Amino acid sequence: MADAKDILGLRQDGLPKGKAKVSKEPAQRKPDGVSREVYALTGGLPHAIMPAVEVGKGKKKAGKAVRWGWLPFTPAARKDALQLHHWVPLTPGAPAAPYQFDKFRRALEVPEYSDEEYARCLQDPRWSREETDQLLTLARQYDLRFIIMADRWGLDRPRSVEEMKERYYGVARQLLLARAHDEDDVADHPLVKEPFNVVHEVTRKKALTLLLSQSKEQEQEEHEVMAEARRIAEARKAAAALLRKPSGPEATPAGTPKALLKAATAVQPPTATGAAPSTGKAPPRMYVRGVRLAAAAAQAAQGPQGSRTAKRLEKTLEELGLAPAPRVPTRAVCLEYERLRKAIAVLYMLQKKVQQKEAEAAALRDNPGTDVRLADGKWVQRSVSTRGTPTGAGVKRKGPHKSGEEPSPTLQPQHKRARKVKTHDD
Repeated sequence: MADAKDILGLRQDGLPKGKAKVSKEPAQRKPDGVSREVYALTGGLPHAIMPAVEVGKGKKKAGKAVRWGWLPFTPAARKDALQLHHWVPLTPGAPAAPYQFDKFRRALEVPEYSDEEYARCLQDPRWSREETDQLLTLARQYDLRFIIMADRWGLDRPRSVEEMKERYYGVARQLLLARAHDEDDVADHPLVKEPFNVVHEVTRKKALTLLLSQSKEQEQEEHEVMAEARRIAEARKAAAALLRKPSGPEATPAGTPKALLKAATAVQPPTATGAAPSTGKAPPRMYVRGVRLAAAAAQAAQGPQGSRTAKRLEKTLEELGLAPAPRVPTRAVCLEYERLRKAIAVLYMLQKKVQQKEAEAAALRDNPGTDVRLADGKWVQRSVSTRGTPTGAGVKRKGPHKSGEEPSPTLQPQHKRARKVKTHDD
């Protein structure tokens, strides 16, 4: 019922609706070039894909048609007067244009020689005149493509690519020097400045073949070797910097084995596999002059005695006019350094033994009636006879008496008085 009232324009309570208020705003005008249906669908909004440029404004004006013709031409690269055809635009009254691709042709200058020049400077016992002529003919025909020249050789004696290159560049170099008025005029020419080296070319190709035939495991091993070489180079630079750095009063001397060991072991970059390199014993038949050498030098310098002996060793080396570490750590130099350090260590040990023996002898002379303990832990009893001559020198004991045992009366020192026993009065 409500829908019927809405259609008839009646109010819900049965009374007719009042007049609708008329909007005083002016109606929007439809733009030109847009149909009424499109304008009603878009609601007056501008069309998103409407062209911003007027249609037909950017069109080229049609001109006169160009005529094309099927004309013949002769390539400049051919010497046999070969005639070909191609389509070209025709211009009335204009001569025929040359072939447009002739400007891209660059012919190589292959040297030519006379009989006199060949006899004077081009003879070679490994090459005959026929082979030399064939080589230059193929070089001129195939523009120095030596692989094709070797394939098209055609003579009885086969020639490799390297042999052809050596002969060709040798002929060109000899002709260049022979035809020049002065050698200084052609000194900067590539053929004179850098002559062809056949040995280097053969070696280069062999190395390239080995490189291309490597497996993944071999490539990984090569990367590890290169990483180890870089690590050793960095360690050497650090050790050299410490040797050049002046040492202060409180700083550790730059040339001491401790500083060298610290500098050599401070930089430990990982290898290609990601694991840190070890500083242990080198593999057999390998003498490493990097971190392992500095570590071995420091260990040999310090030795089992400690840092005091290391300082004495450095002082002794300075007195001899030698550095604490070898300047040029080759195998022979390092072996001599190790031998010298061992000899100095033996000298220190002998000096220490001599000092101990002298101290024992002095103690025996000063105290003739006392027990003297030797350096090896044994005891020697010294007693004085009636004539003043020490007796009992051969009597030895292993060590002090155990607690609770009475010492033997024969071993009691004679110069000591008897010990008093305290008595307590009741």
